[in-house]
Order: sequence, then C-alpha cells, then structure tokens
Amino acid sequence: MSAWSGCFGVEPHCFFKSDMLYSTQMIKHLNISIYGGGGGLKEQERSVLLEKKQALLHEIRQSTDIFKALADPVRQDILMMFMIAKRMNVAQVVEQSHLSRPAISHHLKILKQAGILDSLKEKTEVYYSLTLENSVIDQLKAIIRAAENITNDPAKAFEEHEWLSHKK
Repeated sequence: MSAWSGCFGVEPHCFFKSDMLYSTQMIKHLNISIYGGGGGLKEQERSVLLEKKQALLHEIRQSTDIFKALADPVRQDILMMFMIAKRMNVAQVVEQSHLSRPAISHHLKILKQAGILDSLKEKTEVYYSLTLENSVIDQLKAIIRAAENITNDPAKAFEEHEWLSHKK
C-alpha cells in the first residue's frame, strides 16, 4: 500500500499543494462549490476542464519513476557520464565516481527501471547505455501536452478570474 492510499478515506489519487492535501474528488467538489450558481463556468465547461486536469495528473503519475530517477544528483552525474561515453559497464562508472560498486549498481538499476538506460549483457559484463527509444521523451512530452491543454482552455482563464474574485 502506498503512502498515497486512502487520503481522507476518499481515494488514492491525492497530491500536495500549499501544505494541504487534495484529491481529484475534492478538486471537483471545490470547482462545483466555488463556481456553482449563476454566472460561473457552465457545468460542461467545468467537466471538460476537470477531465483535462485529471489527464495531466495521470500523465504525471505515469512519469513518477522518471522524475525520481532524474531528481537524484548522483544519477544526474551518471547520466552526464553517458553523454560522453556511449556505453559503460559498472566498473567504468565506478572509476569516474566516488561511490562504491553496490551504490553505482543501485543507481544504474533505478535509471534502467525508469527507462532512461538500457543494458546489454556481453559474456560476463553488463553494459549500460542511454535508451535509444524515445519512451522517456514521449512521456515527458505527454505531460507538456496535457498541461498545454489546460493552459489553452478558455475556461481556465475564466476559472482563475472566478477563483481570484471569490478569494477577496
């Protein structure tokens, strides 16, 4: 069971914002309660915008392993090594690092699980290289597209205006 499971007993789809915990159901409730009633966003516009927000959240969740892998400075350094050397085994990475072989192996495993590195076994050695497939790049582009869908939605501008006027 993940740390995200059962936020307030609502659902496992939660995230943090401004030190408050939100779930997608809570967002929907906030949108309806703030904008419900005359003059606000139409129900259909709210629904479409909410679907776009949920699509963005889904894409971000699909990329969690990528973000975790890229967040660590040691793994960033390892990736820079692969920018220079096209392929390396664990020993070659260890030679260029201050970390132990088990620590480097751990970091390489995380990068491989995230789809950032590929591995190829040749006899007794495993060689790593940057993934030639664009799956990681495609996933990050999907996040950007989902965010742009929200940003470019005319209802988003109206929602922000309504939100600010209700805050005052």
